[in-house]
Amino acid sequence: MDIKITAPEHPNQERLVAFYRNKIENKFNKFRFLTCITVKVSKDEGTDEYKVSLHAEPIKGKSLHATGSHTFENTALLDAVQKMEGRLERYKEIHYKSSHRNQARFQS
Repeated sequence: MDIKITAPEHPNQERLVAFYRNKIENKFNKFRFLTCITVKVSKDEGTDEYKVSLHAEPIKGKSLHATGSHTFENTALLDAVQKMEGRLERYKEIHYKSSHRNQARFQS
């Protein structure tokens, strides 16, 4: 899984990339169907809020997107990761597990 992190004008680029890469790998390594995760970090100067945007590309199907915003950068990241994890769990259930939802879809 590729991880691409962009944070224009962030003061600590090296530490940010290492921290985000570690968090993303720990949370999303269990999803073997992911090919790429793109992370974009920005700060709104008017409200002093950080906005963390995650974009995940699975092997098949549509890409998934989640966004978190908060005055603290770490909280914004955790919010976006939590949202993305829920979406990836649903994606995994629909595409890879044999549940009652899949069985009904394939019987016709």
